[in-house]
Amino acid sequence: TSNRDFAFALANNVAIYGGFAGTETLLTQRNYTSNVTVLTGDINTVGTYTDDCYHILVSTGNNSTAILDGFTVEYGYASGGTSTINYAGIQLTRNYGGAIYIQASQPAISNCQFLLNTASSGGAVYNVNTTAGPVFTNCAFSFNTALTTTATDGGGAICNANNTYLTLTTCTVSNNTSASDGGGIFSNNSSNMTLTGCTFTWNTAASNGGGFVNESSSIATLTTCTFGNNRANSSTGGGGGGICNYSTNGFSATGCTFTGNFATTYGGGIYFTSGSSQSTMTSCSFVSNAAQYGGGIAAGNGSNQAITSTTFTSNSSTYGGGVYNNGSSYNYYFCTFKGNSASAATGMAGGGQCNDNNANGSMLHCLFLNNVATGDGAGQYNNISNAVDSECVFNGNVSQGNGGGMVDNGDNPKAYNCVFTDNTAASYGGGFYNSTANATFENNTVYNNSANSAGGYGDGIYVASGSPKISNDIVWSRSNASSIGLVYAAGVTPKVQYSNTQGALFTGTGNISTTPTFQNSGNYTGVDGLWATPDDGLHLADASPGTDAIPVASATAYDITMTNRPVPGPQSSMGAYEGGGSYVTLSVQLLDLTATAAGVNTVHLDWQLANGAQAPNSIQPTFLIQRSPDGRSFSTIGSIAAIQDQGDYRFTDNVVIAAVTYYRIQLDLDPNTAITSSIVVVRKSPGTNGQPAIRYSGHQRVLYIASGQSALVNLTLIDASGHLCWTQPATLAQGDNYLSLALPDLSGGVYYLCVAQQGSQRLTIPLLNF
Repeated sequence: TSNRDFAFALANNVAIYGGFAGTETLLTQRNYTSNVTVLTGDINTVGTYTDDCYHILVSTGNNSTAILDGFTVEYGYASGGTSTINYAGIQLTRNYGGAIYIQASQPAISNCQFLLNTASSGGAVYNVNTTAGPVFTNCAFSFNTALTTTATDGGGAICNANNTYLTLTTCTVSNNTSASDGGGIFSNNSSNMTLTGCTFTWNTAASNGGGFVNESSSIATLTTCTFGNNRANSSTGGGGGGICNYSTNGFSATGCTFTGNFATTYGGGIYFTSGSSQSTMTSCSFVSNAAQYGGGIAAGNGSNQAITSTTFTSNSSTYGGGVYNNGSSYNYYFCTFKGNSASAATGMAGGGQCNDNNANGSMLHCLFLNNVATGDGAGQYNNISNAVDSECVFNGNVSQGNGGGMVDNGDNPKAYNCVFTDNTAASYGGGFYNSTANATFENNTVYNNSANSAGGYGDGIYVASGSPKISNDIVWSRSNASSIGLVYAAGVTPKVQYSNTQGALFTGTGNISTTPTFQNSGNYTGVDGLWATPDDGLHLADASPGTDAIPVASATAYDITMTNRPVPGPQSSMGAYEGGGSYVTLSVQLLDLTATAAGVNTVHLDWQLANGAQAPNSIQPTFLIQRSPDGRSFSTIGSIAAIQDQGDYRFTDNVVIAAVTYYRIQLDLDPNTAITSSIVVVRKSPGTNGQPAIRYSGHQRVLYIASGQSALVNLTLIDASGHLCWTQPATLAQGDNYLSLALPDLSGGVYYLCVAQQGSQRLTIPLLNF
């Protein structure tokens, strides 16, 4: 009742269970929620916590047979300074781990609640020097406190220190407080955390990492975790309302959500500090987080992020409402920035994203929708940064300054195959504003944007200074006759070619100023409601000015939908979309097209309708069999009428098989509607320079890749909305490779197969109606 050094000690091969009423005959009959079993450190004066036990539990040298299950552990108070307790020859510092001190130990702790514990570091748990580490399952850590103000310590609930491993599964970390770093957890010095299905809410750090800090070469791996309303109050340049990654060796998050977190300085959701190594995030969500820099994410100089299929919605900051990159390296794939806001009154803002101070990276297939900036760059602001935007969409963004869609200021930013629609700037450049930057702006569609008023301000594009290269673009804004799509400030020399610009005809090669005709300008996203898919309304009509107007060598290799240019040929089209855009998404989809060589002059083509679908009753559709020598220009070589109640079809092509021959099937439903299968390839003798392509063998999908050397690659399948559907690592040998794809069951639609190799270009194969 009085000795503060007393503690319960876990032991190997001993399992301790709480939660009994005393009448049970089986372990499964207990109820630890109703029958609360308490281990308390509240000794000496009851209700006075500063005289309580230093540690309630101790685990040293245990393995996973030391089990604690179904207890509430409360009122430990580790406040003994640097003095130590000698337990079984191990010195335990009295300053750490109010509820449990774990050293070189791997206990299994489940269904426990750690409540109202206090320590200098690790208010509830201190975990040190454990090479495998404890495993906490279905535990709750609430209202615990870390008292230290030292920057290298903390952890209101848990401190994970010194080459230590920690595993938490379906745990809750809430309402914990640190006077330094890590309101919930502090992990440092090459430690390793694995968190699965955990929830961090209402934790507060006086400095960095309201939810947790991952520091000093440590690694954290998160799966389906939730961070809500955590707070980092640093006023000295730190941050990370939800998470702070501080000079880490790795961070990975999959399927995690960050909502309502706040940091006074950097990264309302997450802050990656300078020197944080490769960090990856997949299928995560950031909603209503806030900070001065980067409402959702802030990343510092030298950090490195790869972020895929992640959404940023309604986040707010002064700079970079969704994301702020400060000298960092970044790659964003299939991400969405929607309704974020930046409040900088003038100049650099970036409602969706702000890239600053030599940040360099790429945005691929990303959407910037309805973001707002009080200053410049409602969708994106690039300041002295080597930013690349490819196959991105900027729609409905509103700037009270310059650049409704995007602002490029300095260095050599690039935009390829992007769409800028319905963006607004109160000053200059409704769609795009260029200042001092030698930007490359190629094969973009800039349509129906507005700047200030209808004249002189560059409704589509305004070039204040610099020497941007503007080529292959459609810059056509409002229907107002006085609108000017592309405007240059006095003294700026335009570099414009193969572009269609409203209100002014520029003297460069191939320029026109004639009203373009779109497939359906009133329905940007088409029938499927998704951006950057083949049925989008901003495909040029077949007879429109700008269709087939660019030499192939002068255009990008593919368009915003990842369709190879040119379509149908022989030249490419202006703008982000190639071809006439006659694709539609229908319930009837073609699947499992097989091309099989049978001898030297026979190819059997077999296909079927998806999921047993049948040809519609109301029409008489026809299958067109099409062949191509290059995978681009197809000619019809035969046709078969679709028969009601028949799902399987075959066509035989009697042709001398070339080195490479491509086939596809087109289902014509009426003169204006058709759906097309994926392209398959038959090879007589594949060479080492072949392009990646999908083949079929029965219903088995096979990827062909010719590689100049042995390599490790990662295969990823992503649907048209940017969601990750499947991933598979693969090893390539030098020469021809045929890789079986163990794909999941997929509904009909548009998919992208991405082939990524470290240090090499990322290849993407569009699979239409796959």
